[in-house]
Amino acid sequence: MIQLTPDQYHTVAPLFEPLQDHLAVPAALAGLIPAAVYADAPGHHGIALLHARHRLYLAGPPGSAPPLQQIHTLFHNTLRPQAQAAGQDMFTLWLAPADWAEPVREALADRRCALGRRHYYTFRALRRDWRSGLPPGFALQPVDAALLSRPSLAGLDDLRAEMCSERPSVDAFLAQSFGVCLTRDDALAGWCLSEYNIPGACEIGIETREPWRRRGLATVMASAFVETALARGVTRIGWDCWANNQASIATALKAGFEKTHDDPVIYGWFNS
Repeated sequence: MIQLTPDQYHTVAPLFEPLQDHLAVPAALAGLIPAAVYADAPGHHGIALLHARHRLYLAGPPGSAPPLQQIHTLFHNTLRPQAQAAGQDMFTLWLAPADWAEPVREALADRRCALGRRHYYTFRALRRDWRSGLPPGFALQPVDAALLSRPSLAGLDDLRAEMCSERPSVDAFLAQSFGVCLTRDDALAGWCLSEYNIPGACEIGIETREPWRRRGLATVMASAFVETALARGVTRIGWDCWANNQASIATALKAGFEKTHDDPVIYGWFNS
């Protein structure tokens, strides 16, 4: 498989159409996030793979069989050394058609792979005013340069790392993404950040730090984030989580999201 140049991405876009709900796909194909796209032949593609950090998307024609040797070779010769050089250990792989999951997992058995499921939720309507759920002593603040300039605020390094989980730098996040956080005294209690922004749409990345979990703070942050997103003209907001992450699912539902689909995925490690 060969790596495409950005001006060739349009040639594989139809293959990725079934995965368009996952905003990393349209964001990558539009050149809005760092990514690499591989295909089996220039100009006439039967299979393509999109690599955006720890996320991988493999697509091909409906009813076709995956070229397992090509996929294994791409992982072994290209993706694995690149990921190891970048310090990336684990990957999650979405597939279209979905029935490719088991044969591809077997082909990548040396990557210590397993099958799992992820749920996808889409925002429908705000169900509560986050202000009524904000406990005394906590403050909601935007994730901006002013917040990052507070050196005494505990947890800033973790927040910066999360801001760079998708963007190449903190500055890039501040220029192209947005988010809210909760503070308590001189510590960050958690944050809710936009991910995979495209015009009018984004997904959510959320975390509550210890020792403030299991207090309803994630619902407060998610609801406040949605309010912020709507004010910025973002009307499509996605939420992606593992099917067994009951805390994340409960938070999404409380914040006004509804499940739209679930997907079989392969997860594994670049370093076997």
